[in-house]
Amino acid sequence: MQQILYSYFISFLHPFKTQKYLSDLSDNDVETTWRGKIPFLTLNFYEFLGVSWVFVIIKSIYALISLLLEYKAFDFASHSNSLSYLLKPAYYDMAIFQKTFLFIILLKTIFFPLSAWIYVKFWGVMIKFASNLFTPERDEQQLHRATAEITNSSLCSNILLVVPVFGEFLEFLYSLFFIFIGLKENLKFSNLQSVIVLALPIFSVLLTLLVMLLYIFLLI
Repeated sequence: MQQILYSYFISFLHPFKTQKYLSDLSDNDVETTWRGKIPFLTLNFYEFLGVSWVFVIIKSIYALISLLLEYKAFDFASHSNSLSYLLKPAYYDMAIFQKTFLFIILLKTIFFPLSAWIYVKFWGVMIKFASNLFTPERDEQQLHRATAEITNSSLCSNILLVVPVFGEFLEFLYSLFFIFIGLKENLKFSNLQSVIVLALPIFSVLLTLLVMLLYIFLLI
């Protein structure tokens, strides 16, 4: 467990170094020595998922505490003589909002493994598609291994969920940044090629919308 946590945090703190290390492993197909007191492990999807889920739970606890404090403050203010006539009409709406928010928090926490699996598979398809365009001569087995290393490692961005308020936004940005680093260091893509891969989801959405509009236009 110590080795898993160490490798997880090293992947987060040194993305350039870890992706370069994983690329060297893939090229040489031999285990090289990682300098450090604790051996660095090449973690799989389930190991990254397990540690990331802990940070998702911590973030959910933050949200629940915030929701509880908000409820206590609203309840206290609604019983105040000077504010009760203003807040009581909104009490019912506030209760509905809190229940909905609580439901969303629980869903995101419980179904995090599923959402992480979809995230990894989605970016895996994007990366393999781009690699077949940019480097069609690449070995299929090597591509599969590198893609898994890039997408799985990017899950360590969930560490940033513990940052209050901005954690979710920072996690999103860092996950994209980590994929960018993986494309450059592991698959040896250029800066332009890496940016194109990150933009592929936007192109896919725009293309889908265009096809839908054309289909509707033909029906009319």
